[in-house]
Amino acid sequence: YPDDNKHFEHVLSGAMNVFPGEPCYVLDGLKDSWENTFELNGAAAEVLEILNISVRETSPKVKYLATYLAVEQLVERRMRSDSAQELIDKFIELTNKSELLEVERESLSGSLGYLKEQSFSSAFTSYAKRITSPETINEMPVTKFVSECIKLRNKIAHNAAIDSMPNIGEYTKQLRS
Repeated sequence: YPDDNKHFEHVLSGAMNVFPGEPCYVLDGLKDSWENTFELNGAAAEVLEILNISVRETSPKVKYLATYLAVEQLVERRMRSDSAQELIDKFIELTNKSELLEVERESLSGSLGYLKEQSFSSAFTSYAKRITSPETINEMPVTKFVSECIKLRNKIAHNAAIDSMPNIGEYTKQLRS
């Protein structure tokens, strides 16, 4: 402080948090870049929450799995054909009539019931075939990239060695994009 009594120092301090005024900007960005329609509903809110968690995660594997889970919420799965569903119903009926232990019968019947809906990997692959822009992701055709994402997810989820898999962080980044 100068001793001429004409000067002084004034310090102002504060903290700010900046939030977008309209959280739908993320969904608007998706609409502009993909030929698909999104709206902020319960499913979209879950996707945003999952992506938020994945960004803060430090483990590359968990970050990738969380991002993959967010994509799972976006891709619509269709029901299998009526013929396939009838066949699954017959398997369930045979399982329920079998002499297996009740716990095992219930477990198998429940699992068989989920087969009536298309698997996520099939739905994701079908979705990738419909993407016309961009033509490549991570320097590979979109369908190849999606196939590699599915393989990576399965390797991580089933605790397989992933040494042969390229950088997980790059896959996470591209999958988010």
